[in-house]
Amino acid sequence: ELGAGRKGHHRRKHLEPYRPLARAHSGRATTLWTRGFRWLPFVAWHFWRARVHVRALISANLYALSPDQLDVAGTILKRRPFPDIQMAMECFYAGIEAAASIAKNAKKKVPPHTLALLYVGLGECQETSDRAADLARGGVCDNAAAFIPRIEAEEPDIHGKRQLVRVLKRCGAYFKRAGDPRGDEFLARAKALAEEVSSDQVAKIQAGI
Repeated sequence: ELGAGRKGHHRRKHLEPYRPLARAHSGRATTLWTRGFRWLPFVAWHFWRARVHVRALISANLYALSPDQLDVAGTILKRRPFPDIQMAMECFYAGIEAAASIAKNAKKKVPPHTLALLYVGLGECQETSDRAADLARGGVCDNAAAFIPRIEAEEPDIHGKRQLVRVLKRCGAYFKRAGDPRGDEFLARAKALAEEVSSDQVAKIQAGI
């Protein structure tokens, strides 16, 4: 069992370079999309590169990856124009299970923003597969929203605040589609915090992405 754990750790380290590359290309594609259709060729190229890195990242057993790696992979895979919802859901489920496994080890801790993003990503995937039922139920996005106080308390630095913007924005958009009054509240909080810590996120919120 110890040998298997070590192999998993080395596998994660070997794959780790793909995560920031995928995230960087995906973020660049989203930012350029806010600037208008004339940037579409560059958006397409960055999106394609993000998918290439994600496919490399998930080429291993999903359960050998970290929760953060699985969040990045799932988030990119579910994005349009060519979403792979089934594989994205598998990434989010695996990430939640990995986080639960890590929680049993007192030496390590999964950041609350990662847990929130895994749950909201899963909720967004379920929304596309069973829109009426999942929007009415709220479901896993309620689990995501429950981590917001922990993010505020445990991740007060600039990085934590930027992650909180992402969680508030995505939970807010989900709840707004469901007709939940928390939607407007969360989106307003996301915009106010983004104006303080992330100009890129302000543009994305205004563009509705």
